[in-house]
Amino acid sequence: MGVDALPVDTLIASVLGQKHWPHGCLGVAPDASFEAVRKRYLSLVLRLHPDKCDEANAREAFDTVADGATSVPSSKFQALMEALGT
Repeated sequence: MGVDALPVDTLIASVLGQKHWPHGCLGVAPDASFEAVRKRYLSLVLRLHPDKCDEANAREAFDTVADGATSVPSSKFQALMEALGT
């Protein structure tokens, strides 16, 4: 089931349940391609952004996803940030 198909409360619980494992909170395998990491990251932050999501713990889940993205291997993270223009 894709991230977009999950109810927001289930998505938040899934992210927070994997918060100590960067790839887990993003929902990707450790050997995931840059493109897979980028797509999942963008999908998650759009769904969990505090300005768009009023669910309890949305802010914590959003921050967890951002922290997870910074914890993936540096080459993938650097490429991700360059692709996003940050």
